[in-house]
Amino acid sequence: MELVIVEKAQRRETGYRLLSEGLSAWFLSAGILLIWNRVLETECPAELLLGISLLVVLLCELIPWKYFASVCAMGVAGITAVAAFAGLPNVSDGLIGLNNSFATAIGEHTGWILPQYVLQNEQTIGTNVSLVMGLLAVVMALLAFGMVRGKRMWIMAPVLIIVLLPTTLTERSIGYSGAVLIVIGVLGAAASHIYNCLLYTSDAADDRIS
Repeated sequence: MELVIVEKAQRRETGYRLLSEGLSAWFLSAGILLIWNRVLETECPAELLLGISLLVVLLCELIPWKYFASVCAMGVAGITAVAAFAGLPNVSDGLIGLNNSFATAIGEHTGWILPQYVLQNEQTIGTNVSLVMGLLAVVMALLAFGMVRGKRMWIMAPVLIIVLLPTTLTERSIGYSGAVLIVIGVLGAAASHIYNCLLYTSDAADDRIS
């Protein structure tokens, strides 16, 4: 009977972790992606970014290794950089397209002239940008999950500032959906951190009593 109770408690704890950590990481990454997608005015469907980030977060939940998200984020970012420097047209054109869109957005608002580059193939720019946005969705979801799972609340604020500050230099609206998701993600991550601290304290007290 006691074993059954323990198993039920473990299942509840696992379910709560899935809901708190997983959803917090997804909301956080999805909010950032939606804001950038709107500011850069890409043709990438928002549903694609939401779906990719959700699948990545679910995968991270299934992998017990603590550093899986951080290592995979660096790996995907490294592969993307190597592909760009190697001149892979899809990746390099996608990055160039995002850079040119960002430079245009900044220039419209501030008058600054940022460097823009020539595309290898302008006909496939929409597809290439969507590809790169998908890769960014993977990296962003991995980083968000790593922060939430690793309880690295202290680096969440500077990361959000670095990621979102450039959007303030444009006159384009970021929309409400992305901002709301980020707020929910941050609050959820904070609640998960507090719950885990209380759970650890409670377990430690039970051990001392026993």
